[in-house]
Amino acid sequence: MIYIESKQNNIIKSVISLKSKKARDKLGMFILEGERLIGELPKDKKEKTKIICAESYPHKDNCNYVVSDGLFSLLTDTVTPQGILAICPKLEPEMISLNDDPLLVICENVADPGNLGTIIRTSDAAGADG
Repeated sequence: MIYIESKQNNIIKSVISLKSKKARDKLGMFILEGERLIGELPKDKKEKTKIICAESYPHKDNCNYVVSDGLFSLLTDTVTPQGILAICPKLEPEMISLNDDPLLVICENVADPGNLGTIIRTSDAAGADG
């Protein structure tokens, strides 16, 4: 665990830059905020992920870097941050092979993640190819 005190630190600068899409695309990284999202990372992706915690975060033993609460607030966009965030590599989408007459489900402007989850489960049950 490394304690970072300065916002001039290169790691801090790169995390702040990841707030812009241009930097995320250039660096091939993105930010995950909160315990639940970080906990859902696949195990094989956690190796390449750097975890940053605020000084007040109670479970710092799994963090790569610890920063002051004030510095942590510069890194996050969340109104009430949980005190933990992860810098993760972007994944490239996998190409799938479809049969000659695939059943595809296409969604547009789905605002509620719960609705999308229902669509995905229903599509899978109906045998959708993609």
